[in-house]
Amino acid sequence: MATEIQAKVISAVNEGDISRLRELSLLPGGFGDARTVAWPYLLQARSSSSTLTPAPEAIASSSTTTVASTITSPIASSSSPPLSYDDEPHQDESQIKLDTDRSFVLYPSLHDTKKDLLKSRLNRLITRVLRKRRKLAYVQGYHDVLAVLQLTLCPGQEPSEEDEMMLERCAERISLFRFRDAMGRGLEPLLGLLRVLRRLLRLADPAYAALIEQTTPLPYYALSNLLTLFAHDVPTLPLIQHIWDFLLSREPVWVVYLCAALILERKEELLQRVREDGDEGVLYVLLSGLPPLVDSDSLPCSSESDDDNPPLTPSSSASLPPYTPGSSSSLTPRSPPLLLPHLLHRTEALYVTFPPSHPGLKLEDTLGPASVHRAPWPPELTEDEAEVVVTRPSDIVLSLDEDEEPALEELKGAPSSKGRRTREQEMRTLMAVLVVGAGVMIAIYTAEGGMRAVDWLGLARVAVGVVREGAGRLARGA
Repeated sequence: MATEIQAKVISAVNEGDISRLRELSLLPGGFGDARTVAWPYLLQARSSSSTLTPAPEAIASSSTTTVASTITSPIASSSSPPLSYDDEPHQDESQIKLDTDRSFVLYPSLHDTKKDLLKSRLNRLITRVLRKRRKLAYVQGYHDVLAVLQLTLCPGQEPSEEDEMMLERCAERISLFRFRDAMGRGLEPLLGLLRVLRRLLRLADPAYAALIEQTTPLPYYALSNLLTLFAHDVPTLPLIQHIWDFLLSREPVWVVYLCAALILERKEELLQRVREDGDEGVLYVLLSGLPPLVDSDSLPCSSESDDDNPPLTPSSSASLPPYTPGSSSSLTPRSPPLLLPHLLHRTEALYVTFPPSHPGLKLEDTLGPASVHRAPWPPELTEDEAEVVVTRPSDIVLSLDEDEEPALEELKGAPSSKGRRTREQEMRTLMAVLVVGAGVMIAIYTAEGGMRAVDWLGLARVAVGVVREGAGRLARGA
């Protein structure tokens, strides 16, 4: 079966059939070994004249301007010089070294390749990309993204020169056309994306979204997944590879829908935990992590009755039931596993129901036309133009001044709060969340007993208390 799917993937690439690739990305296992052919094609990194034809549904639901019917890989006509490792050092190379030295924690090395060698190659790859594309700033999490590319496209002890060149081209392309919004010098693009995610959750399940927002006004818990395309937190390489099969065969904005689908899929689990613990603080720590993911159409057989634990099926993915306060759940405190194919199907259903053009998302009011999450698909910018975009943040984010707290209060049936948080206050709050999160993780990894010694519920309460108190002081002008 796996061989048959891989043959279909290669056939779809040869025929330029993006719709077929999207269908295959939904199946258990995704593209399999054929992703070494599919990813360079989807990133337009191959030096052939093959074309990439958008799926009909992408054209129909696009929130942007006219979508080209076909595109040709830019390498065919590009005179862009190869990446160089001998140029003047990039200003962020000291931080790059720190991050690559602690890379490959989640994913084991492949083909018996030593981790030190993988780290050295990753450092060289990042350095070469940023020395060529000097307007791009390094952001923590970028190394997680390129590590997935490296382990997929060039994992062996002695990769061929051709494989290394393809890896570098893919790294450059994903940086310019998937990751660049985060590679400027400000955090505004991330704040804009968090606002879009919050609106999507409100559209899909208003009362559930209101409950979550009592803990955190913006979905900071999704920041890692949005920033790294889930590369930072997904625990195994096959799982993140399948997620990328899904994401790379779609427009960049799909990562927002995948984040939202994951949050919505965990509703019953989270509501059960709130009822059991009596504290909303548990929501933040649960949402900041991932539940077990199973890349299958059904859960493994267990000793429990199938009637008590019915398997999830893709056919149920189109249902987005509203939150009912009196609903019951039989879930245990441990996060139940989620079926990855089911989650991907639900993501598609969410996209169809609330496409980027939906007025409630206000995508075009928040993100500028140069944002990767609004740019036409396939991208119309050249590589050099895409690099320059990061120096013009006003073209990436249009507005962050709108205050949406009254909408939340209306959902809860309470009077709207007075006053507005300024953009500066939100930026400071986001920075506080990032700093607190980094400090907590450093403390966890350096403490005796490691992860097993962590009181997660207590940690959640402390973290939420810090964020709430800090946000309150900022809102009061303290």
